[in-house]
Formats: sequence, C-alpha cells, structure tokens
Amino acid sequence: MEYTMAKEWHYAIGGEKYGPVTSQQLKALADSGELQPSDLAWTEGKDEWKPASGIKGLFPDKPQRKPTPPVPASDEKKVSISFQSSLAHGGKYATAIGGICGLAADFLTPLGPFNGYLAIITALCGITFFLMWRRLSKEQRSNWDLMIPHQAMIFSVYLLLAFGFWYGAAAMCDSGDNGVLGANITAVAQIQNTLLGIESTVQDIKKDTSEILSETKKISGNIDKLGNLGGLKNEPKTPSEFYHNARVHELSGDFRQAFDSYERYVSFDQPFIDPIDSYLTLLKSQNGYQAAAHELRKLKEQFPSSTAIEFVSLRLETGQERLNSLEKFAQSHPEFGPALLDLADFYSADQMPNRSTVDMGKERNYLEKLLEASVTGKFDRYFIDKKFADNLLADARGRLTASENGAATFQSSQTVFLANHNQVWVMDNKATNIFYSFDQNEWNAVTDLVKTNFLRRGTISDQRIFDQSKLVYIKYLDHRGQESQVFKIGIASVKQSSPPKGLGQPINPSRFIKD
Repeated sequence: MEYTMAKEWHYAIGGEKYGPVTSQQLKALADSGELQPSDLAWTEGKDEWKPASGIKGLFPDKPQRKPTPPVPASDEKKVSISFQSSLAHGGKYATAIGGICGLAADFLTPLGPFNGYLAIITALCGITFFLMWRRLSKEQRSNWDLMIPHQAMIFSVYLLLAFGFWYGAAAMCDSGDNGVLGANITAVAQIQNTLLGIESTVQDIKKDTSEILSETKKISGNIDKLGNLGGLKNEPKTPSEFYHNARVHELSGDFRQAFDSYERYVSFDQPFIDPIDSYLTLLKSQNGYQAAAHELRKLKEQFPSSTAIEFVSLRLETGQERLNSLEKFAQSHPEFGPALLDLADFYSADQMPNRSTVDMGKERNYLEKLLEASVTGKFDRYFIDKKFADNLLADARGRLTASENGAATFQSSQTVFLANHNQVWVMDNKATNIFYSFDQNEWNAVTDLVKTNFLRRGTISDQRIFDQSKLVYIKYLDHRGQESQVFKIGIASVKQSSPPKGLGQPINPSRFIKD
C-alpha cells in the first residue's frame, strides 16, 4: 500500500463510523492496535466497506514457519563429547564415594563383611539401570532422559569396583577378621577389638534372652511330664523329696511353691548340681538375671564350702571372664567332672562360631578328659538325676565320635605338615605366628610368613631342616594368643614336592563307653 497525504479513509469500529483520516493516521491506528484487521474501512472510489486486513501494508504480514534444519554432524559430535564428559564427571564422584564408604566398611569388618554386601547391592543396581536404559527408544527420549540411566549405570559400576577392591584386598591378605586397615595398622585393630567386645556383649545378652525364652517355653510345655513324676510327695523330709516337689510345682506353673521347695532343698547343702542349676534357671526365667545373681551370692555366703553352688554360680559369668573362672575351678577341683563339660561347651561351635583350630582341639581335649573322668564316676556323682547325667555323657561321646568320622571340624592330623623340606604349612587361618624347634627347648619363628584365607605358611631357615636324621617340632599361636599342641614331623618322611603326611592317631571314643 502506498500512502499519500491526499488520500483519505473512513473506518468503522463496533458499528461506529469515523473519518475521514489520512493514510498515515490510519496506519498509526493499526500500529497502536486501536484498529483491528477485522474492522471495516472505505475510501472514495470503492463500492463497499471491506475488512481493514485487506488493505495492503496496513498490517504486518504473518511470518512463515520454516522447518527445523537437521543437526549438523559436527553438533552431534559435540553432544557426544558432552555426554562422555558428563559420564567421566559422574565417575569421579562415584569413585570418591565408593572409596570413602569402602574405607568405612573395611573398618567395620569385625562386625560383618560389609564391603561384600555393598558390592552385591551395587551390582544389582547396575544391572537394573542397564535394563532400564535398554528399554528406552532414541526417538522417544530426550538427552536428559538418556543421561539419567547412563549416569546411574556408570555410577553403580564405579561403586562396584571400589567395594570389590576393598573386599578383594581383605581376602588376598587374609584380613577377613579385621579388614585391610586392621591387619596393617595396630591402632585400628585395637579399636576394632573394642567393637568386637561390644558385639560379644550384645551377643551374650541375646543369648541369655534366648535361653530365658527357651526355658520358659520348656516349662510351659512340660505339663505332660507330671504323670511320670508321680505327683507331689506328702510331707517331704529328704532333699530328694523336696527337689521332686520343686520340679512338680515348676512343671505345673506354681512357681511360688517351686521356689519354696527349692529353698528347702538348698538348706540341706547337697553336692549335686542339677537341682541348683534348675533353681538358677527358674530364677532367671521368672525374676531375671540380677535376681538369680543376688540369690547365688547369698547362697555362697551361707554355704561357703559348697562346691556345687560355687560351680553353678560360674554359669552366670560370660566371655573370657567365665573361661578364666572355669579353668581356675577345674584346676582346683580336678575330681569335679562337670567342669570339664562346661569347658568343652565353651569351645564348641555353638558358643564360639569364629573359633580357630586350637579352639577345636581344646574342645576335643576336654571331651576326652570328661569321658575318662566318667569311667571312674567323677561325673554322675554330682547329679541327683542319673538319667540326665547319662544323656549328657551320651552327647559328649557323640561329639567326640563325630570328630573322628569327619562330621565335625576339630584339630586333625592334617593341621600341620612340611612341603619341599623347609616349607611349614598350617591349615588354620586363625594362626598368627608359626614356630619350629629341633629339641623343644629352643624355638624360632619361621620367616616369610604368608597369610591366606585358608592357611598360613612360612620357611624354616635353619639348615638342619635338610638333615633327614632329625625330627622337627612345630607349634603356632592363634588370633587369641592361644598356643597349639606341638606337632612332631620326621624330616626323612618328607620328600621334595610330596603331599602332606599324617601326624599322630586320633583317640577312639569307644573306650570311654561303660558296659
């Protein structure tokens, strides 16, 4: 539209007519928005009013939308480079987090193989994110959608490598008990031992609670045994009659009368341990640990010479304190067979899951001594219930027989052997040092000690090891500082690259079985 000052226009807005106005004025009205394309306009020479949108140049033309050009190859390369850079950036964060968390998990290894657990979790996460990424379509996802599963997948892989490194390093140096840090830094090991002590205390509390619940259930479920006991004894006078009535009251749930009968029995100061132990168990289940401990302290003051009360009171102790007390009691009372059974139980797999071969050997040793003592009556003489004592002995024979048949793991003849003449192998991954001697007087530590998850091995540097007319004696210390038995090996029987040779003969438990 060409504007001329002489040209005039008339326009209508909402049915109202205006004008005349010049072309410039009409243009100004259109630019200000007062005149819309749908409004009508007329000028001289036109037959009718027409929409203002038909006046050329009055309103700006609508821009045409152009198709988006394809991304140049160079731009695609830039996106790819940016994506790879982002992955590398995320990998650095994952490595840092994995290293810190792996370090913390290694420190907590005494409480469990946390690095192994974390490695399994991150592996499962990585697989999950990979499957999620595979399900996405390139046509349906934006760059951001593509980044999320990629980043998560790469993050999981980096964490898996970090946790796997710590777990593998601990396995390679056989620091499964204390981790890499505890195996190489003494201060860390001391702190971890404190943690182990706390965990041991917690386990003792859990065990006591479990025993109380088990005993309560046992008491409530033994009503059917009342018939076998034959009912209450009227007007009891002897210790055995009071003990009988105490058991009847206990099984029937009349604990008040049971306590009265037990107290009457205790007043006779008898040498039997099963009534005292039953009394202790009832006290713990009904009144708690502290009440049982308080009652036993009173009984020890009232009957200071009672061996039965002194022995049963040791069962309230836990951990190393109980072991020390039991060993001291057994030394001062060599005729008291039940102490040997408690010592064997202390070293059993049930009470010591993380035991060494030395611990297993001690359990076997105490079982052997117990069965020897039982032959001369040094065990059942301390029980009123002879059938209960016989059941305990039968269980001890079974445990010892199981060790001979390989059904249980005890210190065996294959624990220590020589290889290649001067290489000592100890098949106990709890061993901390190995010693050798040719006369059992002068002991020397092996050199080049190697620790693995399954064994310990070292080198005998003394040239006498190659003298085939000699014997060599081997012993070792476990992780708790306990010394193993002495193993005797004939050097002449050890050939170059020969397999392990058996040492000694196991004891036959059948000789302890009474006719």
